[in-house]
Amino acid sequence: MRIAYLCPYYLTSRGGAEIAAHRLAGELARLGHELTMVCAEGALKPFPDAAYKVISLRRNWMRERIVRRMLALENVRGGYRLAQWLFRSGYHRLLARGPCCPQVEDPRLYDDFDVVVLIHGGSAWSVQIARAIEKLPGMLTVAMPLLHVRESSAAHPVLRRLFSGYRLIIALSDFELAWMDQRGWGRERLASVGVGSDEQAIPATRGEFRKRHGIPGEAPLIAFVGRKIYNKGVQHLIEAMDRVWDREPEARLALLGFSHNPPEWIREIIASLRHPAEGRILNMDDVGEREREEALEDCDVFCMPSISESFGIAYLDAWRHRKPVIGCIGCCAESIIANGQTGMLVEFGQAGEIATAIEALLADKTLRTTMGEAGYLEWKQKWTWDRIAQRTEKLFFERLAALSSPPARGKCG
Repeated sequence: MRIAYLCPYYLTSRGGAEIAAHRLAGELARLGHELTMVCAEGALKPFPDAAYKVISLRRNWMRERIVRRMLALENVRGGYRLAQWLFRSGYHRLLARGPCCPQVEDPRLYDDFDVVVLIHGGSAWSVQIARAIEKLPGMLTVAMPLLHVRESSAAHPVLRRLFSGYRLIIALSDFELAWMDQRGWGRERLASVGVGSDEQAIPATRGEFRKRHGIPGEAPLIAFVGRKIYNKGVQHLIEAMDRVWDREPEARLALLGFSHNPPEWIREIIASLRHPAEGRILNMDDVGEREREEALEDCDVFCMPSISESFGIAYLDAWRHRKPVIGCIGCCAESIIANGQTGMLVEFGQAGEIATAIEALLADKTLRTTMGEAGYLEWKQKWTWDRIAQRTEKLFFERLAALSSPPARGKCG
């Protein structure tokens, strides 16, 4: 197969969408397929181990600025109703996010491919490519929206319209698939394949993280890895620790990731706790791979009580280290974490439930070990990138075969 992955931000960021595009393209290339990554121009270089071709498209910076300025009408007195009338299609917010690359609107860009896959629905490319999709007969057109189903719900009907011309829509979890099915995305076009997690390239030495940060070997350690925003549940986890310290005063919390809010936000949450947090909470930003892997190796429990996920690769990363995980009900974690077997599920925003789950795991080493081992087997047997690529390959072959087959004829009565 000749496959194009359209990943607009590939040369501007290294988030989950970009990593998924890179790993899928690389694994499919190793399976013998011809892969091309199409992206907007940016400051980053392709991944150093890329096993595929990269095409960088020029951006229309002026057009991006114009859309953003027009969107700013909403914040001008008397301008909100005008903005809503001008942008009644709902596409303006996607266009304002960029990148704007006129070439993606040209059907000739896709002439040499059998399969075209758009990764990530939250960009201007969702709007621009929709104009070309209908002009690609005989080609398998695929959308991978990466929905955070409990966030930005106003955008979902817009994306459903934009993706109405695609022949296949890939969800990352069964939860996301069911959510789209219930809202009319078209069950016959939906499929779920998941994502993967790699074995760490840098071996994690047990005890190094604790030693480096002065955490006693016997102190319970809870780890969080991710963006430090409200919908990731970081605030609720900090508040839960205030309750955990009633029973486990030596417990530590390590927050590793990216601070998308002013630093004062987390400091203010910590300052409001009943118990002193000095020396008990380690708050680290922009950590490297070694630091992250060693934190997962040394922690007792991984907790990310988040609704801001389209899958949650961090749960797989923790399972690689045989750690029990805590996630949330009512989001993709429901179809990733087996409650009571590979981890625990709690209601989003409920610090009390999070504290109860942490306390139950800290109180029972056998339970932690059993859940961690079950999670490890789940990852090893189901959620590695080579398995994700094999499922994707099989799915593409089946859908391409269906496109080339003539429709079945009904019997004449």
